[in-house]
Amino acid sequence: MTTLNEDEITMAVHEAHRWGRTVAVHCQSYEAVKFALRAGADTIEHGTRMDEEGLALFRASRAVLVPTLSTLYSVIELGATLSLAPKQREEMDVNKPLWLDSFRRAREAGIPIAAGGDIGNRYEHGTNARELEFMVREGMSAHDAIGAATGVAARAIHREGVVGVLAPGALADLLVVDGDPLDDIRVLQDRQRLNLILQGGRGVGGTMLAGPAAARS
Repeated sequence: MTTLNEDEITMAVHEAHRWGRTVAVHCQSYEAVKFALRAGADTIEHGTRMDEEGLALFRASRAVLVPTLSTLYSVIELGATLSLAPKQREEMDVNKPLWLDSFRRAREAGIPIAAGGDIGNRYEHGTNARELEFMVREGMSAHDAIGAATGVAARAIHREGVVGVLAPGALADLLVVDGDPLDDIRVLQDRQRLNLILQGGRGVGGTMLAGPAAARS
């Protein structure tokens, strides 16, 4: 069900952009994607249902798709354990083939895709790398999945050249990993194999740091 009409979305996007803000639109219907893209939204969250018209609008825009596969899989995997409502779990069973098909078609169409887990997913906070595993599982290369979490994510939040890139003047948020995520993207979920975490060029975590004192150095 599309809860806002196109005029409402267009006005909201216009006002947000007038104040220098970006706009993310939660889209689970075919119409929602089209309304949001025609309105000039910056990111499409979920993009659960997309047809050829929606994909064509995407290609003609500067918008980024944030598929949030973690939202889908967290309900499927944890729904029973967390005692989620049957209606909610059934909804994800209905959405799954449509969601994954839209993700595949967007990827094949060359639409920029960013990694974002959605605040509504049920995985423990800080386990964002699960999203990359799901992306690779559903056909994205490990290289592109890493790009979705770095360069494309920076584009989605209008921070290109500042984060998500190795370049002079960038923030130097880096991971030193014991392993090759191009061979197995799941290495990014293993805290024991995150040797060094740099934030702004400063060590803040990882197995190479001796403890809190080293992190402050």
